[in-house]
Amino acid sequence: MARIYVSSTFSDLEECREQVRLALRRLGHEDVAMEYYGATDERPLDRCLKDVEACDLYVGIFAWRYGSIPKGYKQSVTELEYRQAVAKDKDRLLFLLAEDAPWPMSRMELKAMKKIKALRKAEMTKAESDALVAHLQGKLRRGEALLLLDGLDEISDTVQRTRFCEQIEHIQAAYPQAPIIATSRIVGYREMGQRIGRGFEHLTITDLEREEKDDFARRWCAMTERPEKREAATQELIHDIHSSERIERLTGNPMLLTTLALVKRKVGKLPTRRVELYGEALEVLLNWRAEVDEPLDKREAVPQLEYLAYAMCDRGTQQLREDEVLELFERMRGEFPQVYAACKHTPEEFLRLLERRTGILVEAGRVPHKGRGALVYEFRHLTFQKYLAGLALVDGRFPGHAPGRSLAQVVAPWPGGRAKRMGVIPVERS
Repeated sequence: MARIYVSSTFSDLEECREQVRLALRRLGHEDVAMEYYGATDERPLDRCLKDVEACDLYVGIFAWRYGSIPKGYKQSVTELEYRQAVAKDKDRLLFLLAEDAPWPMSRMELKAMKKIKALRKAEMTKAESDALVAHLQGKLRRGEALLLLDGLDEISDTVQRTRFCEQIEHIQAAYPQAPIIATSRIVGYREMGQRIGRGFEHLTITDLEREEKDDFARRWCAMTERPEKREAATQELIHDIHSSERIERLTGNPMLLTTLALVKRKVGKLPTRRVELYGEALEVLLNWRAEVDEPLDKREAVPQLEYLAYAMCDRGTQQLREDEVLELFERMRGEFPQVYAACKHTPEEFLRLLERRTGILVEAGRVPHKGRGALVYEFRHLTFQKYLAGLALVDGRFPGHAPGRSLAQVVAPWPGGRAKRMGVIPVERS
């Protein structure tokens, strides 16, 4: 196990730091970072420099903030950490935010831009960079390096994603001995309208078996828990995953298993009440790709999802054609004009964002309609459809809702068949 020092400014790169630290733990290494001193840009310089000296590897992450300068020094703590790693001849791995990458002005330190640019260029000369490229190309040519491209769908622009996939084909042609693995969510791969060719084999991840869930739990806790808490947390997560038939079914899906693991990490334990569990899971899914895209505003998403879920339950179906989904989104906006956030995007835009960013509603194939194939959508798991239909009843956001009618008045006329067909999950607002 290596001891790895993670260095960067804090306020602008907090999310990046967390991802790096989690990745290091997943690989079984010890991460040393400012979070253990107290997570601010102000940190004890002497301790930082001693930790850099004691580490096996220095990891630097640089964007467009220079950081705080300690009293009596002319350089920031971040630069002093880097200079210490150079002075002590530590192996170094640096990540630089691309110069043309979108970046909020609030995360830039414009007055210190000259120093930031100098620091970003300090690590490697052009000759050294060229030598590294040649070394890596040699490894690929001899088949001694695995090229792993994880998350093609995280390239948000479809055209750029397609071009990148074409580049993968060119790389395979140039380095036929090198094994290449590329991953993508189904929706992100499908919307390109073409498949990677040149002998690539396509595989789809199936539902996880019990043993695979347990393996996930061990790896998850190894990545997210401190060593002294790791074993107990692992056993607790394994117990929770298998605690009920309903959760067992949910966690067969890798994304939903991760969702529940995130819920447990967020609240400390999986809620025992179904409504609380599904509510927390929905919150996680709406923020699922926050590091890639802006999360969907729950004030925009939840009312429309409620309306859609209720309509689907009322019709006794788990799938609707794309045109039917869009029509329901449009009707919801007409019936509830006071829900201003619902109009932030057009129905078409909202559907695309919902599928791409959250995975709550997913494309499930095509059905014949008016002489051609029509896309159909469904909730990723029926549980979410029923939960959101229950929310629709409680919040009064369902087709045909009459203001002033109580929940009891709404459900009282339901015959037994309709009540069974609806199958909504009982929900109550606190």
